[in-house]
Amino acid sequence: MKKFCFIFSFSCLMSLCVLGQGSVGLGLQLGVPMNEFRDNTKATGVGFNLNFYRQFAPRVPISLGFNFGYMMYGSYTQRINESLQLVSSNGTPVSGGSIPVNLDVTTNNNMLNGGVSLRLFAPFSGVKPYIEGMGGFNYLYTRTSIYDETQNKIFTPNQETNLINARTQVQSFVLQYGAGGGFLVKIGENVNLDIRGTYTIGGRASYFDREQSQQWRVTFAGANYTGNEPVSLNTQDGTAKKSNTDLFLINFGLSFNL
Repeated sequence: MKKFCFIFSFSCLMSLCVLGQGSVGLGLQLGVPMNEFRDNTKATGVGFNLNFYRQFAPRVPISLGFNFGYMMYGSYTQRINESLQLVSSNGTPVSGGSIPVNLDVTTNNNMLNGGVSLRLFAPFSGVKPYIEGMGGFNYLYTRTSIYDETQNKIFTPNQETNLINARTQVQSFVLQYGAGGGFLVKIGENVNLDIRGTYTIGGRASYFDREQSQQWRVTFAGANYTGNEPVSLNTQDGTAKKSNTDLFLINFGLSFNL
């Protein structure tokens, strides 16, 4: 799915390059759940947005654009501090055989979104109000990663990273469409402040809420850890929620004229 998002982004960027004057922007993105989505989760997504816009012609106040964003709808980290005790065949503890085990288990609820936009703007010099319509996708996924925090990284094959393993618990790819508007405020020769709000209607998805993942606890599936034993999440609320994924997106960033 991430490969699809990359191909989609690259294709849209190449198509924009054949048009006229353009801009590239980046900034903060907030995603407020709406309607049925809000009934299931109160978490507000926080992340970033990248966008590219190209004007059709110098005297035509219409631009074709592409937006790509990432937001996190909550993160929860469990810290596991245990000790492994070495014992002899007769059950006697070995002197100096205690090995500390320190793990961080982090669960993130994530959303990737992207889409193509058609923007109509007022051809003013200082402040340019605009309206736009868009269509694209939402990709929601919950992923848990286990990190080795022991001093010598005894559980990590690659010493350059402390990631032991990771697993995606649930993922959904849905389509979305919407409309919104905003302002481009000139603050420099080729720099504008971009303030935008967009209401999107998203398809039905399966996802975990932040309050669910905060209740999860880690258990080892094997009696003796060999480095290949699975690690599972023991939860009282392990059923993914389902709903449409309507959002109100708030973007605040900078736009640079090309």
